[in-house]
Amino acid sequence: MPVFTRDGDVWFDDGNIVFVCTRTGFRVHKGVIARHSTFFLESLSTVDPLPGREYGVLRCNDAAEDMRLFLQVIYNLECPELNTMPLENLYCLLRMGRKYKADRVFRNTVTALQFIFPSTLDDYCS
Repeated sequence: MPVFTRDGDVWFDDGNIVFVCTRTGFRVHKGVIARHSTFFLESLSTVDPLPGREYGVLRCNDAAEDMRLFLQVIYNLECPELNTMPLENLYCLLRMGRKYKADRVFRNTVTALQFIFPSTLDDYCS
C-alpha cells in the first residue's frame, strides 16, 4: 500500500485515481483528467483499483506543488487567472501542459504569456 498524505486542495472523495508525487496524493477522476490530457488518456486505461480500494494509484515524478497547480487549473479550482500568476507558475504550467499533452492548459498559458509580454508595440500600448 502506497504511503502518502492527502492533498488539502485536490482530493475528491469520489475520485478513482490517485496521483502520488513525492509523498502527496491527489485523488481525481480518470475521466476528467483523460479529457484534458492525451498522455493520461492513454496511460490511465491500464491503472486498476488497488485491492480493497475504490481507486488506483499512479506515481509521478513531479513536485507536488507542480501537480497541485496543474490539477487546480484543470479542475478550475480557486487559483488566480493565468495572466495574474507569477511567471514561475506559468513556466510550470507550460512544462506540465507539454509533458502531459494537456493542450488546453498549454494554449491558455501561452495566451496569458502573450498578454503579459505582447509581441508588438501596438499591442503593448493598447
